[in-house]
Amino acid sequence: MQREEVIYNGVIYHIIHRYESGYLEIQDPEIKFKVKLVHQNDVKKLNDYFEDLSKPIY
Repeated sequence: MQREEVIYNGVIYHIIHRYESGYLEIQDPEIKFKVKLVHQNDVKKLNDYFEDLSKPIY
């Protein structure tokens, strides 16, 4: 199973748990014991991030 990836503070993380309150537990894929609790409004889905980069600026 592939985990969903998000961008938080410019770093890619894997979502390991979603809470009904809108909070996510995210894990650094390089450092497995590094887990953060963040609100879903503070992260961006990795696919959405790259779609935004491909759009023209003008």
